[in-house]
Amino acid sequence: MTRLFFAVLAALSIAGTANAQTQSAEAVASAILHGMRAQDASLIAPHSNATNAEFFAEAAVNPDTASELWDGTRGEAGAAWDGMILPARYRIGREDRPEAIIPFMIETETGVATLGSGQPGRYISLILTLDTPDDTTWGAEDINFIDPADYMAASESR
Repeated sequence: MTRLFFAVLAALSIAGTANAQTQSAEAVASAILHGMRAQDASLIAPHSNATNAEFFAEAAVNPDTASELWDGTRGEAGAAWDGMILPARYRIGREDRPEAIIPFMIETETGVATLGSGQPGRYISLILTLDTPDDTTWGAEDINFIDPADYMAASESR
């Protein structure tokens, strides 16, 4: 009886992991944000989605291309990131691809603020995608500005 229990448990474990992500959206977001904070595109490139792979590969070796990542509010937010992120929320995006939304900073009237600041504003969020329905690796799509109500309206699970 004990062997049967463990055999069933093992079968369920294997079946449950067949469509699991190899890394959580939060883990991928954290790796990307560490690259943003360090202003090192070579740390971000391995976490790109298929759409942006060529750009990030070029940015990893060409400082002129990489400088696009560090400009503006998005670059300021990445450089100022304090290590805090909110849990991923999920939605279906362009081309019916699953997207994960991971807020990491707040856009304020005067610039950017940390999530813990309590300041009002839109969330500055990493948007990660899966490249195909069978993809198991989240990849960087964009950094977008998300109204907190829209973030809360997205699904807590994929």
